[in-house]
Amino acid sequence: MKFLKKILQSTLIKGTLLLSLAGILCRCIGFLYKIFLSREIGATGLGLYQLIFPIYALCLSLTTSGFQTAISKYVSEKEASQNPGEAKLYLVCGLLCSTFGCVVVTMLLNHYREFIGLYILKEPQSISLIKTMSYSLIPAAVHSCINGYYYGKKKAAIPSASQLAEQLGRCLVIYLIFRITQQKQIPFTASHAIWGLLIGEFFALAICLPPLLFDFKHCRGNIKKASLSIIAFAIPVSANHVFMSLFSSIENLLIPQKLMLFGYQHDDALSIYGTLTGMAMPVILLPMVFTGSISVLLLPIISNAKAKGDSDTITRFIGKAVRYSLLIGFCFTFVFILCSHIIGEVLFHNVLAGVYIARLSWICPFLFLTSLLASIFHGLGNPSFPLKVNLLSCVIRILFIWFGIPNWGIYAYLFGMLISYGVSGIIYLIYTSSITQKDTRKLSSPGV
Repeated sequence: MKFLKKILQSTLIKGTLLLSLAGILCRCIGFLYKIFLSREIGATGLGLYQLIFPIYALCLSLTTSGFQTAISKYVSEKEASQNPGEAKLYLVCGLLCSTFGCVVVTMLLNHYREFIGLYILKEPQSISLIKTMSYSLIPAAVHSCINGYYYGKKKAAIPSASQLAEQLGRCLVIYLIFRITQQKQIPFTASHAIWGLLIGEFFALAICLPPLLFDFKHCRGNIKKASLSIIAFAIPVSANHVFMSLFSSIENLLIPQKLMLFGYQHDDALSIYGTLTGMAMPVILLPMVFTGSISVLLLPIISNAKAKGDSDTITRFIGKAVRYSLLIGFCFTFVFILCSHIIGEVLFHNVLAGVYIARLSWICPFLFLTSLLASIFHGLGNPSFPLKVNLLSCVIRILFIWFGIPNWGIYAYLFGMLISYGVSGIIYLIYTSSITQKDTRKLSSPGV
């Protein structure tokens, strides 16, 4: 009992449990949501629905992700120095910068939505989806920055609740729209489904904004200094996310096109793409809720250890990250292999989904490993190493898409994913195996 009490008193453990529980519930809700969409709009409609998400992720990476991390970092530092007023100033500065960027990007998306739909996505039906999606960027930025503030304060309850509110609100609104379309005998399409993305963000704001306004007092400090600090820290982090989102977008845009070169018709290619990205991948990524929760809370802990010169803590966390990520990853690999056909046939009514899940299950150990170790490197102030590894992984996958899919179909891409994540995992293992208590400080050097 004493051991259990000690564990539960840990801020990292409590925060991880809260975020993991919220994440599991959100993934389960999202999982059921995808099943609902796959049955009501079909694999082709789901493929169209998924087609805009690379653009959405790219926009968020450009305008939001770096500012959330920066806010979390500086709020944590100011709270540690007993200066909560200045911590709130950093939130305000980050929030204004992120929101301004979202306003600009929203205007650009609306102005060039036809060009993006016709010449980039090569799908005319995506134009209306892009317009609706663009309006969700501003509430998403506010929601993300507020979460970063609470992460910096090591309070995971409000971000967890807002995640749940976002998913529940999305599902509720889409179900209501679906019922209305059924009553009016209007076809329920991907254009209707995309409204859930926008409404879900407002549900999240309804949860996280009131506590912040109630607690928001004594905001003070040097606005110019805070703004420059936030921007200087956010730019390299955002660049990292932008590059990864850009490469991910290229991957997702190329897959349907290369499937048509393999011999599939347009609708068949979009159906296979929807089955892979809208059914199989959400299942494979479901366990990432654990590593994602740990990664969010691990970053400030590693940053603190680095600031104190505590190489023992850094080395210990690296060892634990390697052991537990591989252990959990291989466990889920065997679970997915054993249950893949059941998941595909029973939940999705799609045999191919089960086949893809079984093939993709082998990436789990490497996926978890790279996720945790990348967070540790970011905490050490060295995002360049994960960026290089991730770019190499993306290049490998794009090569398999470009040269493999036209000759061997979608299975070339599945094999390419295994190779890319495997190579990334091996590089991380080789690099971290050379780390000792004496040379942990070298991780944060610019030349790494």
